[in-house]
Amino acid sequence: MPMKKESIITVEDVSFSFEKTPVLKDITFRVAQGDYLGIIGPNGGGKSTLIKLLLGLLQPDSGKIRILGKDPSERAHRHFIGYVPQRMAGSLGYFPATVDEIVRSGRFAQEKCENCATDDDVAVFEAMEVAGVTDLRHRLIGDLSGGQRQRVLIARALARRPKILILDEPLVGVDSAAQSAFYEFLKKLNRDMGLTILFVTHDLDVIAREAGHVLCLNYTMLCHARSAEFIQGDYLGKMYGEKVKFVTHNH
Repeated sequence: MPMKKESIITVEDVSFSFEKTPVLKDITFRVAQGDYLGIIGPNGGGKSTLIKLLLGLLQPDSGKIRILGKDPSERAHRHFIGYVPQRMAGSLGYFPATVDEIVRSGRFAQEKCENCATDDDVAVFEAMEVAGVTDLRHRLIGDLSGGQRQRVLIARALARRPKILILDEPLVGVDSAAQSAFYEFLKKLNRDMGLTILFVTHDLDVIAREAGHVLCLNYTMLCHARSAEFIQGDYLGKMYGEKVKFVTHNH
């Protein structure tokens, strides 16, 4: 019998409201170390709010969240999480910074140490190598394609040497060819580096092919299941209406 993996994220009975308007209610789930979790749901269903709660940017009205056993609002704990926010790549079109400067900014949250400069250089180089953007290091971020910018933002997140990588709909505006390469890249990070990944997306086909587990949100948690169980279940009807059908593209 395989050994049960340790939970790296624990969410217990979490509820949250914006100015008395309920957004999330009684959300409970666990994420095991090394898991690849797809988070789906309709617009306004609470996906981005959940991410902000996990990052410690918001505090739940009730319930408890623990990341590696600690409250996510603890500042010293934040370097364990790499985060790529929604639509960030598109906002960098006219930002006057090189790829090296963008990736290096991911080290700012690290604690100071005697050999920080050397350690930062090593971490930045390793992150760019993993993300495949080393040859772009002296180019301006605004001169890159959407897919290249996303890899740079991943490198920035990896420069922190995180245990968890959170991506909030990162591929908005990225062409389909670059998206396919990006998903393969994420799979490699998850498989080869053991990185725990949380990926917020509207692309249900990606969930079917890539993620190990799926979390369905629409105010309440409709499911937290293995991808195969999600595909076979009637969760899409509960989220989007009874007439929705799931179609996978095996190419």
